[in-house]
Amino acid sequence: MGATYDAIVIGAGIAGLGISGILARAGKKVVLLEKNSHVGGRAATFKKDGWVRSIGQHAALKGQRYDTLLQTLGVDCPREYFGDLQMYYEGQFKSILDIIPTLVARLSPEDNLRIAEKLLNPAVDLDALDDISADVWIKEIITDEVLLDFMRMATVIMTTIPFMKDMAASTLKESIMIITRTMETWLAANGMGEFMEAMAADIRRHGGEIRTNTPVERILIKDKKVLGVLAGEKIVAEVEGEFGNVTTIEAPVVISAIPVWEIFKIAPQDEFPQDFVKKAWNVSAHTANLGLTAGLKKSVYEGRGLLMVDYPSLGYPGSIFMPTNVCPNLAPAGYQLFEASIICDYDIRKDPEQLHHMMAMLNKDLQTWFPGWDKQALWIKNYFHYEEPKRTPGRAGRHRPDYTAAGIQGLFLCGDSIGSRCLPGMECAADSAMTCAEIVLGTMK
Repeated sequence: MGATYDAIVIGAGIAGLGISGILARAGKKVVLLEKNSHVGGRAATFKKDGWVRSIGQHAALKGQRYDTLLQTLGVDCPREYFGDLQMYYEGQFKSILDIIPTLVARLSPEDNLRIAEKLLNPAVDLDALDDISADVWIKEIITDEVLLDFMRMATVIMTTIPFMKDMAASTLKESIMIITRTMETWLAANGMGEFMEAMAADIRRHGGEIRTNTPVERILIKDKKVLGVLAGEKIVAEVEGEFGNVTTIEAPVVISAIPVWEIFKIAPQDEFPQDFVKKAWNVSAHTANLGLTAGLKKSVYEGRGLLMVDYPSLGYPGSIFMPTNVCPNLAPAGYQLFEASIICDYDIRKDPEQLHHMMAMLNKDLQTWFPGWDKQALWIKNYFHYEEPKRTPGRAGRHRPDYTAAGIQGLFLCGDSIGSRCLPGMECAADSAMTCAEIVLGTMK
């Protein structure tokens, strides 16, 4: 038999690091298992030759749940604040802070009252909006087409769902409430990976253990009760069929911080009640970012804002950003990072022809806004990656699995596929880690 712990956490993304840190600080003997060689999950960053690349664009909201988690863990790495979101409006990029007064002035007193009562009222029952299309709901509140377009762009960036017709009304409502609370965001000055490593260091400092390159092969369950896990050894096989050793790690509590549907790869599906299984697979549909990151010899625009765009040749929304205009340390001295992404469905990965066509159209539109930008490029890397579970009608809020795995004593869940309504994904992961930690600690008393 292997070592015995109070709790085993599977997955070292924000949620896994967060809950491991809270449990370790509470004096619990915890081990965090990660299949990859690094921590951070989808918020990891990678450094090479002075360049700091992220998996997507990771800006955090000031004073929201991720900030609260970092404060709880005593993590305070260098960061840079910026608050300028821009839209392509009337033929040029403009700050939404400049656009909003113009849009509000277009509305009648009756329109303003209706918006305040339904869209900005925190007492609105979100459960009742989980099954309604945002497109249908918002058009009952707002009739002005320009303001509707503004709402769409703002919520698309927050939810990573390309079109409002596919978005749950509750998600749109939450997005607008977040935007009214804070417009200020921040970037990690040296890459979000620095924060992830600091979270990992805090776990170790408080007696916790982290094992990378350690995939979980099986959650051990007997008589509907967790016993621990079988942890594997990640190897690069030199011979077909070669595999590593496995170790039994015992604990009365196992916390899965991986996408909830992935749990069926390491625990038999028939161990769980059908209602849980149905909810877990229901949220498995997810969004994606398709785009490029480039290293440039000089900046192609000087602003510090995130540009929210509709790519005219694509019919899809997305964003454009120069992170080094905010954080110069993300590139070697004198050079710049340029990022452009398309928000789309993850299922597009099944059609390579469409993927390459969309990248061609992305480049075409970038040339319209930034003629000759690629002539400044030292390198260009295309990417396509999983973003977050869709919050579509029937998949948002109350339709998501809870923090306890129904029917299995000692098995808990956290991450951005679980019941938290927080947006976007980093905020959801942080919120779920703190909520789940409170539940788990309550069972350990």
